[in-house]
Amino acid sequence: MIYKEINIEVESSLGSSKIYFGNDALQDFSTIVEIERYSNVLVLSDSNVETLCLDKFLKKVKLEDVHKFIVPSGDVAKATEFLEKIWAKLLDINADRKSLVINLGGGAIGDLGGFAASTYMRGIDFVNVPTTLLAQVDASIGGKVAINFSKIKNLVGSFSQPKAVFVDVGFLETLPERDFRSGLAEVLKHGLIKSSDHFHELLKLDFSDYEPKDLLNLVYNSCLIKSAVVSLDEKESGHRKILNFGHTVGHAVESISQSTKKPLLHGEAVVLGMIVEAKMSAILGKISDSYFSIILDAVAVLGFESKLNFECEQNKIFELIKHDKKNYGSEIKWTLLEGIGAASYDQKVDNDVLEEALKFILI
Repeated sequence: MIYKEINIEVESSLGSSKIYFGNDALQDFSTIVEIERYSNVLVLSDSNVETLCLDKFLKKVKLEDVHKFIVPSGDVAKATEFLEKIWAKLLDINADRKSLVINLGGGAIGDLGGFAASTYMRGIDFVNVPTTLLAQVDASIGGKVAINFSKIKNLVGSFSQPKAVFVDVGFLETLPERDFRSGLAEVLKHGLIKSSDHFHELLKLDFSDYEPKDLLNLVYNSCLIKSAVVSLDEKESGHRKILNFGHTVGHAVESISQSTKKPLLHGEAVVLGMIVEAKMSAILGKISDSYFSIILDAVAVLGFESKLNFECEQNKIFELIKHDKKNYGSEIKWTLLEGIGAASYDQKVDNDVLEEALKFILI
C-alpha cells in the first residue's frame, strides 16, 4: 500500500468516514468501497474532469458497468437545476437505496453530488474522489454538502458523511496553475487557525517547480488538521467554526464577483476574506500588526492578490454578509485569529471595525 489511512471517527448516527491518501490511493478502490454490493453506481463529474480524468479513473479502478452524469464545471453547477437533473438521472437508472454515487471532481462536485445522494430516497451512499487541491485538503472532508440558492453560497445543505474519501495527489498534475493556487488558500487557512508549523512548511515549498509527490506531506497534514477538527465537532456547534475563517467575507465577494468579467475562484475569495478577518483581529488587538504583516507577506509569496480585482461598494458586501448562514438572527459571528496557529470563534465585531478592515481589500 502506498497510501496512509486516516480514520475520521464521528460520534453520530452518520458513522465514520475514512480517507485513503497518497500517490496511488485508488489502487484498492473497488475492494474498499465493496463495489459489488451496490445495485447501481452513478459517477458524477464536470465537463473539465470528464475530458482530463474520467476515463482514466474508470479504467484504473476497473469500473465498467456504471452510469455517468456530467455537469458544467465550476460553482454554477451548485444550483437547484442540476440537483433536480441528478435526481432525475438516479430515477431514470432505477437507483434504489442500495445505489452509490461517486463524486469525481472538485469541491463543487462533492457538494452537489453529496447533497443529491444524501436526499435521494432519504439518503444513499456516496464516495468522494477529489481531483483539485482545494477539494483534497478541505471540501471533500467533513460531511458538509450543499447547493447555492438566491445568489447565496451553500444556503441549502446538510451534513452527510461520505462512505470514503480517496485523496490521490496524482490528480493535481491535471490542474491549471490558477486552480492549484486556489487550493493553497485552504492549506494556508489550516496553518493560520491550527498549526504554525504547517504555516511555515507551506511557505518553504517552491511552487514554481513541483511534482505532486512533493506535496504529499503538506496535503496529508492539511487532511489531518481538517479531520481532527471535524471529529471534535461534526455539526459545527462549536470548535468546527474555526474552519470558517475567511469564509464570511470570502463567500460574499465570491458571489459578487460572479457577475463581473473576472469571477474569483473560491480560494482567491477566501484569501481576501482571511485578510479582512486578520485585519479585524489586528484592529481588536488579538494579533499584533507584525503578525498581520507576516500574513500579508505569505499571501504575496503564494501568488494571491490582496485587493479585489473589481470595484465594489461596501454595502454590497454587507448585504450578503447579513444573509450568511452562520449568523444568529441579525448578529454576525466571526472567527478571528489569536496568533499564527490559533483562532477563536463566535466573536462579535462592531460594524466600524468591519468597515475599516474591508477598506484594506477594496480598490
